[in-house]
Amino acid sequence: MRQDSTRESAWHPSTASLRRRLRSIARPARGLAAFRMWVRGSEIAIVALAILAGGTSGLIASLMGGATHWLHLMLFGPGAEYGLSALRNAAPFVVFLMPIIGGLLLGLLNLGLARWWPRPPIDPIEFPFAWRTRLDETVMVGVAGREIGSALV
Repeated sequence: MRQDSTRESAWHPSTASLRRRLRSIARPARGLAAFRMWVRGSEIAIVALAILAGGTSGLIASLMGGATHWLHLMLFGPGAEYGLSALRNAAPFVVFLMPIIGGLLLGLLNLGLARWWPRPPIDPIEFPFAWRTRLDETVMVGVAGREIGSALV
């Protein structure tokens, strides 16, 4: 007489483990599931993932800083090479107009984002707590655009 499979695995715990192994061999995990299994199963994978995340965020921060520095050089001239605080001989017209233009561009960016992303702007640190969700790419791009735009104001 054949026993039920749940009763069989209750009597022989190694049988259930063997069945799971055989299923994973017959149908191996692919794509994202395989990546998750690799990360969860290896401490080296977690360290590698942390290095990748840190390197990527550092690269993005450097690119944003470079874009802001380039905008300062293009808008305020070569005297802004060491930052706007070190700018000594700037044309009064440029010093007067650039914050106004930067504020207008930032306002237009916020209007465009309000149409495209209807949620009100929020601090990225507070985002998961306020919205009970994760920070997605559209919010990150919006925050990055606002940061670069606010460097002109």
